[in-house]
Amino acid sequence: MSLSRPRVTENPAKATINYSGDTGEWSYYDKATKENFLIQRPATLIVLDDLFAVGGFSKTYDDSFFYSNEVHSIDQALRVRTRKGGFDESGTYRELKERLNSIGAKYIKHVYALAQDGFGVYDNEIVRLVFGGAALGPWIDKKIVAGYQVTIEDETVEGKNGKVIYQIPVLSAEVAKDLSGAIEADEILQAYFDEFRPRPVSPLIAQAEAHTEKFKQDLSIGPDSVLYISKQPEEKELPQEESDDNDLPF
Repeated sequence: MSLSRPRVTENPAKATINYSGDTGEWSYYDKATKENFLIQRPATLIVLDDLFAVGGFSKTYDDSFFYSNEVHSIDQALRVRTRKGGFDESGTYRELKERLNSIGAKYIKHVYALAQDGFGVYDNEIVRLVFGGAALGPWIDKKIVAGYQVTIEDETVEGKNGKVIYQIPVLSAEVAKDLSGAIEADEILQAYFDEFRPRPVSPLIAQAEAHTEKFKQDLSIGPDSVLYISKQPEEKELPQEESDDNDLPF
């Protein structure tokens, strides 16, 4: 363990904030009190990083919720499962997309942020917000990136899909004027991600491995040869955490 960069093996987000399209409320579950607490709107936050995962609800698999690990890129490996164990498949989102769409699994955003106001005991702490269902569209439409200050406004907009009526959150966003506290928080967050983020392979190492592999095949050299170059350590994925998102169709 480094003196200056200690390992961060626990997710630094103090709370996971979920949106309900039924009520238009953002809330988090407190494990200590076993109660749900509402975020007081308008609420403000500074975005540190955003990842995506898979969530949603499926009647196909025992009326169960989907969940997966978090990834930064659609080319990174996902493992998608249901809580009741009926579904368990791995692959990139590109590879799984058609299959997932057919069974009710949804693309969702996990946004890590420094809470500023409206989050109660978690003001000035790292939190994770789940943008899925009715909340996903407003996030994508605003083209929000790290370093933005986002306000979750008090009002919501009514949406309708057939007979289903739901509430769409209203967001406003601008480049944050003061990032001092956010940068410190992001350093903690990225140290956590570094424990699990896939390590890039050096182009020189990749080239050397390719040439060595071909040379071994040509000369029938086995893996015990001194010419053998070991592969990179296996990539680790971010821990899988169940999401309580309530994905409504829209």
